[in-house]
Amino acid sequence: MKEMYFKKDLAKIKSFKENVKVYANSKEVELQEQVDSDIEWVCQMKKDSKWTLGVGSKALTVVIENFSDDMIKVRIGEGKWLSKITGGLVTSVASGPLFLVAAPTTVVGVFGQVKLNSEIISLAELNLK
Repeated sequence: MKEMYFKKDLAKIKSFKENVKVYANSKEVELQEQVDSDIEWVCQMKKDSKWTLGVGSKALTVVIENFSDDMIKVRIGEGKWLSKITGGLVTSVASGPLFLVAAPTTVVGVFGQVKLNSEIISLAELNLK
């Protein structure tokens, strides 16, 4: 998972969360979230597709955590899709290796997931800096 650190700004955090939801809706991506406080947040996104041949069980996970009095830590990366986010932030970052099958349809699914990852990282950098 990519880790990034930003100054704690509740307005920017709220804006980032809303923009992630809008982005997911525009891309027709399934989104689930758990809000632990105004700051701490876990979100998972995935897009099911018959072209991913099982890779669709992987999800992009976004975790926002308190880091210090004036900083937050944002982690963005691939994790296992959880049927229901529960048990706090630790549960949501259960990740496993991604096995690539040498089939073109799987590669298409993987590239879609990589693109989603990079777009959400860009969104975090734009919203939280």
